[in-house]
Amino acid sequence: DPHFSQAAFTPFQAGLALHSLARLEALTAARAANAAAYQELLQDSAVARPVQPQRGTVPAYLRFPLLPGEEAPEGWARRAANRSLGVSRGFPLALHYLEELIPHLDTGGAIYPGASFLARHLVTLPTHDHVRPQDRRAIAHHILIRASRAEAPAAPAASRWKAKTKEGARP
Repeated sequence: DPHFSQAAFTPFQAGLALHSLARLEALTAARAANAAAYQELLQDSAVARPVQPQRGTVPAYLRFPLLPGEEAPEGWARRAANRSLGVSRGFPLALHYLEELIPHLDTGGAIYPGASFLARHLVTLPTHDHVRPQDRRAIAHHILIRASRAEAPAAPAASRWKAKTKEGARP
């Protein structure tokens, strides 16, 4: 952001930053523990596939990334997103399609299918230190069971009318 303010912190902001900095190691450890628990809960899934970190790296796990597995139904990422559980879609669009960024990118008109795939399919799970074991289980259940159900085909218009009006009787 070229208009980012570099003004000094207020005393409250400075205190909050110092408090968070003192807890950084514990916060990072909690995120890593939550990521390890998700990894274990989802390890045998054919529906959701945890994104593996590059060999030799230590991820900070601000969120735990998932991609659809081999048996994920079409539209899995959309159904997996659940605000009340903290399950989010990764990106609305691939970054090279965001109008605000286009003038700042030198893509030479290139298309990035990997970025577009991630924008359509990436789902992330919360890893903050307030995520409890029962939260992780509820999230894993949602990912593995609820989001993995294939959507039923839309009913014909006449059937929808009948269902809405109890046996087709007009209101």
